[in-house]
Amino acid sequence: MLILATVILTVFQLITFSRVRSYLPAGLIIAGVPIGGLDRQAAAERLLEVYSVPVEIHYQNQVILLNPAVVDYSLELESMLAVANLERTQKGFWLDFWDYLWGRTTFPTQIPLSAIYSEARLKAFLEDIAVRYDQPAQAAMPVAGSTRFEAGQPGTSLDIDGSILLIEAALNSLTNRSVDLPL
Repeated sequence: MLILATVILTVFQLITFSRVRSYLPAGLIIAGVPIGGLDRQAAAERLLEVYSVPVEIHYQNQVILLNPAVVDYSLELESMLAVANLERTQKGFWLDFWDYLWGRTTFPTQIPLSAIYSEARLKAFLEDIAVRYDQPAQAAMPVAGSTRFEAGQPGTSLDIDGSILLIEAALNSLTNRSVDLPL
């Protein structure tokens, strides 16, 4: 009777473990996003949701929102999820089942972000911003009928190359999705 109860309990635990093992391991983090305990599709949706938030760009007192799709920003989901799947199946089934029975958990694994974007489209976007918001400097002008000059006005010009690096960092960040453009 005791042997039968042990076999039934072991089979029940084996079925439960098989269901748990079909999901990504607990504590798994991809690109800074915790996705442990999710299936592959739910993990992909969560990553896409997080990294599709627009980047807030500040040009002096103007606020411009950059949708990542405008610069063809895309996550390399297949490669990141393949590494996550490898993490899930790294241990042998029976060894992993033994750890499950004893309540041993592994340390959380972090998989780095893998994403691409079009630098040419980002540069075109920034050039469009520069055309709209750059202010040319105005030279000092002589005042008619006197020997005085009216003071000139300084201008602003967008540093496009410096902006590309800052926006790239913001596109790849979870927390800092705001950029003050260098002028």
